[in-house]
Amino acid sequence: MRILLGCLLVLGASATFAPTSEELHTRYGAPDEVHRDEGGVLASESFNLPSGVRLTASYGSDQHACQLGVTSILEFEKLFHFPYLTDTTTAEVLEELVPVASRGDEFGSGTKNSILFTEYKNVLISESHNLWGVLEATISFKREGCPKPDNPFVFRPPPPPPDAKTVLALTPTSEELHKRYAPKSAWTATEVFDVFKLQPDIQLRVKYGPDHHSCQMEMRPADGLNPYMPTERVSEILSEVAPAAMRGKPIFGDGEFRSSQCGGVRTSGYENVAIARYPNYCAPGHTDTEKYVIIQFRRDGVCPDPYTHASKSQPNFR
Repeated sequence: MRILLGCLLVLGASATFAPTSEELHTRYGAPDEVHRDEGGVLASESFNLPSGVRLTASYGSDQHACQLGVTSILEFEKLFHFPYLTDTTTAEVLEELVPVASRGDEFGSGTKNSILFTEYKNVLISESHNLWGVLEATISFKREGCPKPDNPFVFRPPPPPPDAKTVLALTPTSEELHKRYAPKSAWTATEVFDVFKLQPDIQLRVKYGPDHHSCQMEMRPADGLNPYMPTERVSEILSEVAPAAMRGKPIFGDGEFRSSQCGGVRTSGYENVAIARYPNYCAPGHTDTEKYVIIQFRRDGVCPDPYTHASKSQPNFR
């Protein structure tokens, strides 16, 4: 496998990120199998490498590879003990063949019939799994002269990241929140602190920055004796006060921490906002409810950064 990795490192530097037959011959010598179409044009070649890996290349009309397949061909005795390519090795091979930087934006991923499909702007990568690991991996290049990769999923390209002006415009101001959630239910401690009553039973507390846009928000049950905010309603409010169009790229995916005392939190971190949701994990009859939500907006020099140690504590609302 090390031989494969070393050889494929150079292939990744190809201008099209898809090697030609000549390039593969230079690395591996003569192929073990060659297939040509009815007109005698080279269609595919296969190379058996000493590391126990078979590399198969299918070519387009420009003689650059349209598809690269990597499979294990270990001897029977070794195959019995190692019938798969390890996840780590497969990731290394894929990175050597098509570096992440060359793949383009990731559109999405999904699994069907034990095959994981991950689509990028420039390639589709599929990995076949069994109970022990990855059996094989296939890279399909998305370019002219190649068949359209067969993908059972339809992924939409990610939206462009919002610019600073858009982010600020979509971050609620006190005036906007007053119009949206009026009448205000409680009181104003200062010009930068509001409390709203959202129907039917959610309280929204907002702290603003000096630019009069929101810096921190809390969602709590309006009735402390009934600490069950419906998760669906919480999600609706989140989409109103921190819409997806202003959040920016994810910094880390959805994370979950649960304690042994039925506590816990679900977190989502983005370029422009951090969200922490505290579900009712141990509330029979109230499984789809939450008891607390924190929303922290990121604006340099205006709002405390939620990703620094000093601002990881809960907002100090009076």
